[in-house]
Amino acid sequence: MEFDTWMKQYPVVLNAQQKEAVQTVDGPVLLLAVPGSGKTTVLVMRLGWMVQGCSIPPSSIVTITYTVSAVKDIQKRYASFFGKEAVDHMVFRTINGICAGIIHQYGRIIHKSPYELISDERTINQIIRSIYQETMHDYPNENDIREIRTKITYIKNMMLSEEQIRSLDQDVPYDLSIIYHKYCSKLRSERCMDYDDQMIYALRILKSDPVMLKRVQQQFAYICVDEAQDTSRIQHEMIQLIASENRNLFMVGDEDQSIYGFRAAWPQALLNFTLNYPHGRVLLMEENFRSVPAVVRLADRFASANTDRHEKHMHAFRTQGDDVSFIHLKSRSRQIQYILKAVQESQQQTAVLFRNNENAIPLIDRLERSGIPYTMHNVDAVFFSHRVVNDVITILGFLLDPSDMDAFMKIYYKLNLYLKKEEAMKIVATSKKQKMDVFKAARSIKLQEYSLNGLKALRQATAMVKQKDAVAMLQMVFDSLGYRSYLQHAHLSDDKLYILKQIARLAKDVPSFLQRLDQLAKIIREKKRDNDGKLVLSTIHSSKGLEYDRVILLDCVDGVLPSMPLSQIDPKNSIAVNLYQEERRLFYVAVTRARNRLILFDLPDSSFIQEVRPEKQVQKLRASGTGDQLFVKKLRKGRKVIHKEFGEGVVLKKDDRTVTIRFEKVTKTFVIRFVCEQGLVHPV
Repeated sequence: MEFDTWMKQYPVVLNAQQKEAVQTVDGPVLLLAVPGSGKTTVLVMRLGWMVQGCSIPPSSIVTITYTVSAVKDIQKRYASFFGKEAVDHMVFRTINGICAGIIHQYGRIIHKSPYELISDERTINQIIRSIYQETMHDYPNENDIREIRTKITYIKNMMLSEEQIRSLDQDVPYDLSIIYHKYCSKLRSERCMDYDDQMIYALRILKSDPVMLKRVQQQFAYICVDEAQDTSRIQHEMIQLIASENRNLFMVGDEDQSIYGFRAAWPQALLNFTLNYPHGRVLLMEENFRSVPAVVRLADRFASANTDRHEKHMHAFRTQGDDVSFIHLKSRSRQIQYILKAVQESQQQTAVLFRNNENAIPLIDRLERSGIPYTMHNVDAVFFSHRVVNDVITILGFLLDPSDMDAFMKIYYKLNLYLKKEEAMKIVATSKKQKMDVFKAARSIKLQEYSLNGLKALRQATAMVKQKDAVAMLQMVFDSLGYRSYLQHAHLSDDKLYILKQIARLAKDVPSFLQRLDQLAKIIREKKRDNDGKLVLSTIHSSKGLEYDRVILLDCVDGVLPSMPLSQIDPKNSIAVNLYQEERRLFYVAVTRARNRLILFDLPDSSFIQEVRPEKQVQKLRASGTGDQLFVKKLRKGRKVIHKEFGEGVVLKKDDRTVTIRFEKVTKTFVIRFVCEQGLVHPV
């Protein structure tokens, strides 16, 4: 059947790039699809063409996607075109679904029962909690358990060596490598496995048993991988192994949208595609059907300055629409006031996107107080169990009630008291025996003068706590009482203070502030999702794959997004450089969620926002000094330059903010400010 004749049966119109992707069936193919380019439609139509147009048995085609919900979505889309019965003949799986099949099939062959899969995360968390207590002699909070769980997944999915696992210990306040090995031993001893083990065991089976590998390769002659940029290293290795016989691999993704590095997403597989498959084809889908032209132009310019990416340029299908709105504000706290006014004045569907769940808490507080309806998309209350927040609550609680000896023992070493544990215990024992507060008890014990001075400051704080407002007391805890110094010594961030202060501003005193923290935690935990809500609050990660009429980006400031501006990053620190690049991709994903309107807050110390405002860049370059001005003038079309990494090249074009240079093996577009600041490019 001719392709065009076949296509007339279905209510969909494809552009030239989409048609090419649908018709390219055999061999290794990487399809790079920009946001809003109709990726899922193309994937589904390609499957239909393979079955109906190419007479490929549907049972020999496996389509792999990231989550169970994504599997259901593709099945639903396939059924909408080809009917519900056709879906039953197709194979749609998660990678873990594939692994489960391999393990159970192998178990039947060797007559052994596989390990039991622990599918309940609560059971996993309880195991981690128990091991943490045994190892650290302390109780983990919800944030600790979640972080450890994520790092265990990262270790297994990235297939880290022992040395690499031990290196992760440097970044956390617990013995991660010990906890990890105890966790693995615990599961093995009980003949259990988690989802990550499932992949490890399946890959081990395929590598060790050629007959089993051949069986799987024959079963899945054609492999389609959706969201390939989010697939981990072990997953890519397994997919590559299964595809090695027939080499009919179709990978769909976009390294510019790879934002799950913390859980081991490995976009290098896309970047290395032509190395792994020298005769493979790389196809592009660069037309964005979702967003107005201004949003598409902004996003494309921003992504073009990223490193480690395939050269591609997104363009808009739509020809008209609003410009991107840049709202100039003097302080970060004023964002909330603007958002409240914006949602009250318009009934337009609006998504407020942010990097971390905690960024939404001050906004939720104001929305609740104002009675404005909203829905939360996967927002959680982990902030309230964070060790820093717990410490602040305990310290303030002790200031309100100095007779709380349990609280004193939890905080004495985190403040400027300089007490030894034995001294603190003696103070508590004396206090309980003599029925006096800790300050009177301390006077009956021989202590160093600096400890007495610290206790004096703490006692003064107990007298002030009922007089001063909650914001002033928070500042006192962090500064006068020395809690910030403790955080620095413990290599913990004080970034939670900003969120706490925003909540404290609306509380009349410390007791009402503490009460409000409890209320907000309960609101967030119990809030039911309203799918019809006009106002949606979502992390950028949770918004992936979704779109909204109007998008407002909250807290796009240095220290949040990005966590550190480029000017402060050591180019030799690969971890920091990779994190920064992922944060750039996170910003790109955020702005491309907008259909009709994008609102960005122009705040002090907001390097991403400054970068996407061309006029700002021109002003900055003009003010940066004579040397930079001369450098910019020299970057004219046809000028030869040398780049530190790519070598000699020729300038192809230059505008107010970017310069495009053709090197021997690649053409790259750079943000002029960055190459200026970093000294990456020099005229010949």
